[in-house]
Amino acid sequence: MNNLIVKYEQQIILALLFFIALAFRLFNIDFSFSNDELSAIIRCNQDSYSNLIVNGIKTDGHPAGIQTLMYYWIKTFGNTEFIVRLPFAIFGSLAVVFSYLYTYRKFGKTPALLTATAIMLLEFPLLHSQIARPYSSGLMLSMLLILFWDKVVFPNENDKKNNIRNLIILSLIYVANAYNHYFSSLFAAIVFISGLAVISRKNLIKYISSGIIAFILFVPHLSITITHLSIGGVGLWLGKPKTDFIYTHILHIFNDSLALTLIIINALMLYLIVNKTSIFGKWKTRIFMLFLFLLPFSIAYFYSIYVNPVLQNRVLIFSMPFFLIFAFSFFNETKTLKLKMIVLTIPIAIFIHTIFISNYYSKQHFINFKGIANICANTHQTFDNKDILSIQHCNSKSYLQYYLQDNSINFNINEITTDDDLLKLREILDANTDKKYLEYVSTKPQNRIATMMITSLYDNINILDSNLYNNGYHLFEKAKNLNKIKQENTIKYFDYSNDTFNLEGLEYSKGIAVKIDRKINLVLKLRLKFRQEKEGEVMIAYEKKNINKEEDKIWWSAPLKFFKSNEWNRISFDYPIEANKNDEIKLYIWNPKKEAVDIIEYEIGIFERK
Repeated sequence: MNNLIVKYEQQIILALLFFIALAFRLFNIDFSFSNDELSAIIRCNQDSYSNLIVNGIKTDGHPAGIQTLMYYWIKTFGNTEFIVRLPFAIFGSLAVVFSYLYTYRKFGKTPALLTATAIMLLEFPLLHSQIARPYSSGLMLSMLLILFWDKVVFPNENDKKNNIRNLIILSLIYVANAYNHYFSSLFAAIVFISGLAVISRKNLIKYISSGIIAFILFVPHLSITITHLSIGGVGLWLGKPKTDFIYTHILHIFNDSLALTLIIINALMLYLIVNKTSIFGKWKTRIFMLFLFLLPFSIAYFYSIYVNPVLQNRVLIFSMPFFLIFAFSFFNETKTLKLKMIVLTIPIAIFIHTIFISNYYSKQHFINFKGIANICANTHQTFDNKDILSIQHCNSKSYLQYYLQDNSINFNINEITTDDDLLKLREILDANTDKKYLEYVSTKPQNRIATMMITSLYDNINILDSNLYNNGYHLFEKAKNLNKIKQENTIKYFDYSNDTFNLEGLEYSKGIAVKIDRKINLVLKLRLKFRQEKEGEVMIAYEKKNINKEEDKIWWSAPLKFFKSNEWNRISFDYPIEANKNDEIKLYIWNPKKEAVDIIEYEIGIFERK
């Protein structure tokens, strides 16, 4: 038995890595589809592949590979969470295996086990192996690419015997990366160009041929790629990265935990002190690992700064393993108990942090469409449909409907983003004054003015999320009166409810201002009634600026025109914010054209939010 274990040790290790990784990825995999997954699944609802290209691929901004896979997979096996995500869990598990094989080839068994275990257990690769998007597939392909690239560029005796086979496989992996994601395509291009600098002259023509073959196989997709480039992509909504992005990205790799990162750094430093020889040798390969990690980041960073913002943590998942390989390459073969104990602290720390400290499997990683749909269905079972006004703020009306499966629930509006949407909401509220209840479903950051419009007419009776009026499900009941502000944890408060104001000739109303002396969660509260003869430009304004950071400034306003429907109109809202030390916060009514506006029952305050 021992002889068999020794003989097949490598195969046993690979099998264990694959099945343990798969177990972690299949556990609790049936959580609600994310926004991006629902988009992909709904775009699969086409009656032909040609329609999929037009309506499901060209409109998206990603290469056709994964959408094509999902189209035929769902058509064949169904669209439950487990079924749709199963291939991606397998891809993520294979990435663990391929990372072991490559690292073992370059640095040996201990670095290989550490790298594979980290990719198996860290939240970043684990999460993206549990969702049906092109990230676990790209992670797998990047590791498979570097493995076969190494076989071609730095072949051993066995590789030389299979040179043509390896070149053909390498060509197919290049093109698979290109069809998977544009960032995995970028990674493949970097690897190919790197090979030109180091491959032997006698193999150079064959090597270039492998890249040409890959490009030819991608030619049919070029028209789709040109369409994608014309769309504009995530740069339309994604902000430019901050200068500390590389630091925050490395933290993100290690579960966004400084403590876990420091444990790994300290383990490495202690190992180097005990075993100084591990610092020597293989520096060219180590530098190449850093190069493969840093160059995709650098390209994405400067492109995001000067052209179009595209940099996100997830698009760097294809190059992420090479940072791990670099870090773990210093843990050479360990023979003493002391060294083994140091090495073991790393997988143990990662496991404990992911499962028990970070509570990976208990966290809500994305908007819970399934849970929101269940709550919504329960509301309509509890109350009569004719008494409920349904409002939705989602990227697509189809996402919630995917789980709702109840055609009797009709949302009067599906997205509230523009001023026209707000005016439409105003019309809907005015036309449904008989409704006793209002349900507000928001699966993306809310339009605060819309929330203010709703809370000025309805009292909340059920807010099912951790952040006041943030993403989630909210049920409101028709308000009978304009309730006075509840004074709890008061920072500053004024009651002008016994006064009557006319703003004609005045640019500013009486407001409130406060300087914050510590980091704190606040809620701004305002209640008033106003009368305005004609629609103007009067608005409620909020501003926050830090006296030490001039660039750290927020200014936001809510025009009164969105609240105007009757002679007297009321505004009632609680606006949650986060404040830091030395922030100055102001809340007031701004009347830039000094128009005539009557205000009564006016209260205003800033309170700590516990």
